[in-house]
Amino acid sequence: MGKSKSRQLFLLILIGILICSSTSLAKADGREIKPLKEWPGRVDNASAAQVPARGYFANQGELDKLWAAWHIPGESPKVNFKTHLVLVRTCNCSHISVAPLLTYQGDLQVRVTITKDLREDTGYVLALIPRQGIHTVEGKPLEAD
Repeated sequence: MGKSKSRQLFLLILIGILICSSTSLAKADGREIKPLKEWPGRVDNASAAQVPARGYFANQGELDKLWAAWHIPGESPKVNFKTHLVLVRTCNCSHISVAPLLTYQGDLQVRVTITKDLREDTGYVLALIPRQGIHTVEGKPLEAD
């Protein structure tokens, strides 16, 4: 193997190590929060604009209002907002999912995975998570109910 090919192989291995270690460091900075319950679905684009800009519900009234406006099947769940939060994310794609991560500083970071396609309507996911240890959401103070 020539010097050029050896150098390229070394660089590829080094890049792979750096990518793996940066992923490990990101996970080491906090812990993933598994949603206790999720409600995925689809809604028309105009209705999707009713989502709170902060990306979560701070009280039962907000959740009930959106639940009714979006015609989500079943009754709106009764949530104790002193101990839980309901995250909400939307995208006009086929599939959307959330993966909340709580940093050791108490900041909730919500990673969102979506498909690359575009749809005529909007996909949504609501996720019930425990509120314990959350002081901020994506760097902004957590609102009280």
